[in-house]
Amino acid sequence: MQSRDTYKANFRNTPWPELIYANTVKRFIHHLPGKNEIILQGLENIPAAHPVLFVINKPDPKLITDFVYSIIKYNNIRYTSYWIPDHILHYPLWRKLFNWGNAIPAPTRAIFVEEDFIHKTGRKPSPHELKIILNILDGQNAPTEEFETGLQTFFKNNKDKLAIHNYRDYFDSRYAIIIKTFINSHRRATRDHNLNVLAILDRDIM
Repeated sequence: MQSRDTYKANFRNTPWPELIYANTVKRFIHHLPGKNEIILQGLENIPAAHPVLFVINKPDPKLITDFVYSIIKYNNIRYTSYWIPDHILHYPLWRKLFNWGNAIPAPTRAIFVEEDFIHKTGRKPSPHELKIILNILDGQNAPTEEFETGLQTFFKNNKDKLAIHNYRDYFDSRYAIIIKTFINSHRRATRDHNLNVLAILDRDIM
């Protein structure tokens, strides 16, 4: 299985998998009794000359698929690529399905840290531990109280010493590779395939 930084999204100018899904499953669901009709307003403000970036404020798969369905429904708008949290790539079925579509795997810091924590300690971090690590990556000072055993193991370097700054440097260098792939995916979607992009406004993504 490819790692997230070597994953290459398989963009299509005409996304047949999305069209089939939208015109069968989503169309059926939205025609069920009691379902609200989806109406897009302000379509006249979307430029026809070049792709645009849409932003959604919640990483909810239903909202994303509803939006993509709506864009296909109003077929005078160019097709849209969309972000998905990149940890989905760990699941072969979802990885294949999204690769057939126009999905862009979006880096999630918490998932990256969680995977690294598991690798170093053999278990998932607690919500408290994860919050401390993310706060440190955001530039906050480490807590004054002594670290719990899990955090001590996580931050120790090869010389068995606590090395918080070393981890920041490691994270920045490792994450830079992931972000580079992410940016390249955006360029391919917009420049090479003339797709709009649906982004997720979430603190933890990127």
